[in-house]
Amino acid sequence: FSIERVCHATQRGVRAVFMEGEKIIPVAEEQEMMQAFQDTGLPYRFFVNQGLGHDIPEDLAEKLQQAVDFIMS
Repeated sequence: FSIERVCHATQRGVRAVFMEGEKIIPVAEEQEMMQAFQDTGLPYRFFVNQGLGHDIPEDLAEKLQQAVDFIMS
């Protein structure tokens, strides 16, 4: 992971989605990545699963569909 690679991904039109449990955040590596995305203009979304750690959310199918819709838009 480097800012150069993020710039290249941004130029290629890449989009990103993070999904994390509320009990786990903040995750330093994710924060670093999101900052790089903000700095380079790479579009991303961050879904926070309320009340969860590394558990699978009950609405996973809905969140995955939202993530795919965002990535494909």
